[in-house]
Amino acid sequence: MALFPYVDMETLDPIRDDPSPYNPDWISGHNIHRAMAHHPEALRVFWPRIGTWIRGKSILDPRLRELAIIQASYVTACGYEFSHHVHYAATVGVTHEDVLAIIAETNGEHSGLHPLERTVIKAARDLTVNLQIDDATSSYLEDHLGRVCFIELVLVTSYYNHIIRLVTALQIGVEGGDPGEAALVSYLKNYDPPPQIGRWR
Repeated sequence: MALFPYVDMETLDPIRDDPSPYNPDWISGHNIHRAMAHHPEALRVFWPRIGTWIRGKSILDPRLRELAIIQASYVTACGYEFSHHVHYAATVGVTHEDVLAIIAETNGEHSGLHPLERTVIKAARDLTVNLQIDDATSSYLEDHLGRVCFIELVLVTSYYNHIIRLVTALQIGVEGGDPGEAALVSYLKNYDPPPQIGRWR
């Protein structure tokens, strides 16, 4: 159960002097926004700055980006971000088999992912768990992605680690109010959480 009740987004008023006032185009009715709406000013800067840039302007391959986010979400057992991004990632070519491969790699098993993809999720996992990426992995990714995309990979993983900690600390639940959202909950039933944690958080 969420730590705080979800706010009705219709009750938010614009802040006239804020450069990114309340705008329904980028503030959704998702539980993460409804929980953060207890601090409207923070909500107004939370998503439209980096989040919108990652989704719309980053040059990192979207499939690699989503593999990294799913990896960070899985290794932390963050059900909210895992379900949302497994669902969204299908639009950029991430399959059920890819998700199973991420789970296998997390649990020390080999998968059929391409070496670059395996290295991307290793970097995301190491950054999430150990707060750093070893030199060999960094060098490989710079060689294969280029310096700019390598920095973007680190930024994406770090940003979603921020979100993972936010939704976990505030105990934000996965939406389930309509048929499309109900499908999100099913992802937590279709995939086992990491055994070292044993449950979705």
